[in-house]
Amino acid sequence: MRSALIAAAAALALSVAAPASAQLLGTDGGWGGPYVGLTPGVKLGDAIWTATQLNGGGVGGTPFTAVDASSPRTYRLYRGAPRRICRDQLAIGRWVVGPEAGFAWADEKKTRAFLPGCTLGCSGFFPEPGPNDTASVSLQWDANIGARAGYLLTPQWLLYGTAGFGLQQIETTGACISPSLNSQYCFGPGPQPPIRHGLTFLGVTVGSGVETQLAPNWLLRGEYRFSYFPEASDTLAFLPSTTGLNNTYRYRLSAQTHILSVGLAYKF
Repeated sequence: MRSALIAAAAALALSVAAPASAQLLGTDGGWGGPYVGLTPGVKLGDAIWTATQLNGGGVGGTPFTAVDASSPRTYRLYRGAPRRICRDQLAIGRWVVGPEAGFAWADEKKTRAFLPGCTLGCSGFFPEPGPNDTASVSLQWDANIGARAGYLLTPQWLLYGTAGFGLQQIETTGACISPSLNSQYCFGPGPQPPIRHGLTFLGVTVGSGVETQLAPNWLLRGEYRFSYFPEASDTLAFLPSTTGLNNTYRYRLSAQTHILSVGLAYKF
C-alpha cells in the first residue's frame, strides 16, 4: 500500500512538474542543450616542494646529505587565467544536470634562492656571498572533466555544484650556480646546466557557482573551483663532480589551486 502511495505521489509530482517545466524553461529548450563559453578568472595556487634525498653515493661521496629545515617549501602563485568550458545539460523540472569539461592556460613562475632542504646549512655547508642555487615552480595549463548539477531558483537563475577530475601542468627548475664557487648544494668543480621538468598531475576538483540567462542563447556565470593534486616524486639528476661526488637531488611535489571566474556561455 505504501509503495502504491509513493508511486502515485511521484506520478502526480511529475505530471505537475512537466507543464511547470515547460513554462519555466520555455519552448526553445531553456537551459537544456550543448553550451560553450569563455570564463576569465584569477587563479591562486600553492605548490609544496619537499626534499626527500640529497646527494648520496658516488665515488668518495658521503652516503647522503641531511635534509635541513627549509623543506618543505611552499610556492604561492597568483595569476589571471582565461578558461574555456563546454557542456551538454538536461533540464528536468527545476533541476539542470549534465557533463562538463574545461581548459585554462596560465604561466606564473616563482623563483627562490637555494634548493629546498639545502638552504640553512645542510651537512655543514653554508651559502657563499653572491649568486646561489635556485629552485623555481611554474603553474601552467589545467583541465577538468566532470559533472554539474543545479537547481533553478527562478526561471532565470541557476545555483549549481560541480565535481570531477582535474589535470594540472607544473614546470619545476633546479639550478646549481657556479658549483666550484657559490653552490650550496652541488659539489664542484664543473658547470651545471639548469634542469627543467614538466610534470602533469591528476587530482580532484569541486566547485559551485551561479548562472543567469541574459538572453535565450546567452548565459552569465560566476564560479569558484578548488582542485587538489596529490604529490608525485621527481629527480633532478645534476651531473656528478669531476671527482665523482654525487649531485642527484630527489623531491616530491604536490599542489592545490583556487580559481574564481566570471564569464559568458552560448547555447546552441
